[in-house]
Formats: sequence, C-alpha cells, structure tokens
Amino acid sequence: MPLVPERTRLRTAGPVIAAPALWLVAWAVMRLGGHNGPGAGWTAAHALWLLGFALVPAWIAMLFRLADDGRRSVPVIVAAAVTAAGALAFAGQMAIDLVAGLVAEDGADLDRLSGRVADLPGVHLFCYVLAPPMMLLGLVALATSAAVRGRLSWPVPALLLVGAVLTGIGHSLPGLLRIVEGGGQVCLLVAAGAVVAAAVGAPAATPAGEGVSAGPDAGPARRSPRT
Repeated sequence: MPLVPERTRLRTAGPVIAAPALWLVAWAVMRLGGHNGPGAGWTAAHALWLLGFALVPAWIAMLFRLADDGRRSVPVIVAAAVTAAGALAFAGQMAIDLVAGLVAEDGADLDRLSGRVADLPGVHLFCYVLAPPMMLLGLVALATSAAVRGRLSWPVPALLLVGAVLTGIGHSLPGLLRIVEGGGQVCLLVAAGAVVAAAVGAPAATPAGEGVSAGPDAGPARRSPRT
C-alpha cells in the first residue's frame, strides 16, 4: 500500500522541519534574551511562534498519511483533529500576546490587555490551558499510530512525548531552569526530522491505472490502454 505520495512528501517536508525550528528560535529569543515584556524581542518571538503553529498542518498531514491504513481509521482521524484544534488554539494564544505586546506601554499594561481577552468565555481554557496538551499529545498519538503500523520507528513517538513533557514542565520553571523547556523544543525538532526521514524513505504512490509487476513470475506488466 502506498504511504506518502512523492509530491506530498516534497511539499510538506520543509514545513514539518520549519515548525519546531521556529519554536526553538522563538524560545531562544524570548527566554535566553530575557524579553518578557513589550519590545522587539517579544514581538519577534511571538511572530515566530505564530508562524510555526501555522505550519503544523503539514506535520499533521505527513503523520496522518504514515498512520492511516487506508480505511480512514477513526482514532487516527480524531488524533489529527485534536492536534489541529490544539495548533489553532496555540496560534490564537500567540496572536493575543503579539497584538497586546504591540500596543502595550509596559509589562503591567501587557498583562492587563492580554488578560482582558483571556477573560472572555472559553479563551483562557482553550488557548492557554488546553492548547499545549491537545497539539503535542495529538502529535504523539499520530506518531504512535504510525509506529504501530510499522511506518515509523518507536523512538520517534517516545521522543515527541519527552519533548512534550519537557516543554510543559520547563515553561513554569524559574530562571536558568527554563533551559528544560529548550531541551523539549530540541526533542520536537529531532523528532520532526525523523518523521520526514521516514516519509521520504516510504514507497512512492503508484498512479491509478498503471500496471505493476509483482515479481519475476508475474509476467510482463500490462500497458495502459492510453499508451
């Protein structure tokens, strides 16, 4: 059974790698640069995060094609939908903070402006509380499904899980301990590279209607009537 069509592999490989790479750069700008208030660093970091989350659908598409068995498995579809919803919520969080940072005069004003939006019904829960586990654990679920089908090595979902846990834990740690969060971002980037490598190494899709020889005993391949 064909796994990932060649055109899809080429189209999605770059964004799959770019998404966690942008998160890592944004983390470095924000955390290592000490930009915790309005300013160029805050704006740049949140713009990079926002762009990274906008690229997550490519990651979902690649994992979905690796995990799908051709029968549109309900768990795989649900995992893809949850991941997409989490990425959308994460993007919403970044957009709120980005706009608030652009108009705020200082840190207190930033907290007030972003807080006003977050206090709207469902915004804080969806964009700030549920977004990270929905997106990251959704990616883990998709990768696990692909590993169960033998299309992805088991260390990949394990690495995604480690990255998700370290990112979640490190986000709330103080000072230099937030390097843990950066370690999580590195894990996600390495896992993305492994997903792309697996997809690129997958058999190319065979166009419908073309004959394929099954081996030396199968006889000559039949030619398409159109040729």
